[in-house]
Amino acid sequence: AAGRLGVPQVAVRLLLSHDALEREQLAKELIKLNKERKKIGEGAWDRMFPKAVKSLEEHNNKLIVLNDKNLHRGITGIISARLMNFYHVPSIVIAHLEDKLIGSIRSNKTLNAKEFLSQFEDLLIDFGGHPRAAGFSIQKHNLELLLRRIYQASHNLGISQAEDILSIDAEIP
Repeated sequence: AAGRLGVPQVAVRLLLSHDALEREQLAKELIKLNKERKKIGEGAWDRMFPKAVKSLEEHNNKLIVLNDKNLHRGITGIISARLMNFYHVPSIVIAHLEDKLIGSIRSNKTLNAKEFLSQFEDLLIDFGGHPRAAGFSIQKHNLELLLRRIYQASHNLGISQAEDILSIDAEIP
């Protein structure tokens, strides 16, 4: 929560502190930050959920792409993961900052998130991640072109809504 809300030093100080009272105070601050993050997340989910239905239809039920000028940058990954888990398709969520946009993509096993973003490398400031989760940043003036190219790419994807299969190696009593 501290990192997502832009104050990672709270967590670092908690881990490095030798003072029990200070650790207790910092732990309370982290709990408060986590409650704030959850509240921000729930508000964003309420706004994004209806938009997700429309986006899913526009992208042939293969992908969700949302961008929101009021979304807190620290929860793009959380919202993207929640959408992916709810709809069982890869999801991209983009937040607007003052000078650029940042986005997160979360995917199930049907799409390699990092490889998908590499198609748009010429438009992105930077990107990185792994097959199931990736992030990127882009200049505002490139957003519309990115959205058009993602739309085109989504129609060529050979994926559909699919739940991940949970593989269990052993049961622990």
